[in-house]
Amino acid sequence: MRRVLLSFFLLSSFLLAQVVIVTNKETYLDAISKEKIKYVYLGKVNSIDGIKFTPYILNDKTIHEQFLEKVIEKTNAQYQSYWSRLLFTGRNSFLKTIEVDMISTVLSKPNTLVYMDESQVDTTKHKVVYKVK
Repeated sequence: MRRVLLSFFLLSSFLLAQVVIVTNKETYLDAISKEKIKYVYLGKVNSIDGIKFTPYILNDKTIHEQFLEKVIEKTNAQYQSYWSRLLFTGRNSFLKTIEVDMISTVLSKPNTLVYMDESQVDTTKHKVVYKVK
């Protein structure tokens, strides 16, 4: 039984996507810290090092949940609740959600942030600014 569970755990870990945060290739920042990304996606700040970024939420459940768990450190329910409170109090408006096929279009605009599967990164157009660990 232990072997089955261990095998399942190792296989499921292997199958999980490697999440990266990307921006437009023209953005002058080469790296962004986890804390700064977290603050942008929590609506606490809208600029990093003087650059106003527009963050987008990816409509891919697996990638989204990994991003929330490893970067935002919240479950999907906690994240939705957090944003509901911000919206209710009028302190912020919710982030835009995009489909996977819209990533290149969104990233053609300067100063955008999107998290995605590393295997989908087009290094001729996208710049990886953070790799989720």
